[in-house]
Amino acid sequence: AADYLEDIGTRRPTGEKAAFIAVPTTAGTGSEATTNAVLRAPGKNGAKKSLRHVNFMPDAAVVDPRLMVGCPPDVTAACGMDAFTKLIESYVSVNASALTDALALSGIEQVRDNLLAAVSTGAGDVGVRSSMAYAALMSGITLANAGLGVVHGMAGVIGGRFQIPHGVATARARSWWPVAS
Repeated sequence: AADYLEDIGTRRPTGEKAAFIAVPTTAGTGSEATTNAVLRAPGKNGAKKSLRHVNFMPDAAVVDPRLMVGCPPDVTAACGMDAFTKLIESYVSVNASALTDALALSGIEQVRDNLLAAVSTGAGDVGVRSSMAYAALMSGITLANAGLGVVHGMAGVIGGRFQIPHGVATARARSWWPVAS
């Protein structure tokens, strides 16, 4: 499988596409709108790398916030921060466009207005979960069309070497990035 991983392998996936429907149960990856799949090999020399191919794009996605209601608060928080970070990175990407900026901003607003509720008093609220599901979907769409940045690059390295959830790594990597004074 390593032969197919970005930055490592030299081969590209081929073959016929298997039909599939994506049904997210967390609100964070946005993978229901991308051609990406991520593999992780943990440890000292560990890595997280992507497989990318048009055949990995789902034929359809059923984004039902009711499936996210039982997601534990720590997973909800990590997934929400992953979506939030993707939205910010795609918004500031050199490949951003007016369309990806509009989608990213609308997703950022939903995270801003709903993430804290989703991990606390609104965890069972389908409206709150719907807003987070929307933000995650927008993060996938903007990732696919504008790309990401250094925070996800750092989080990939951190997640490959340490046993840390991806969304936690993206949130932490954001906090490590120097801010201009």
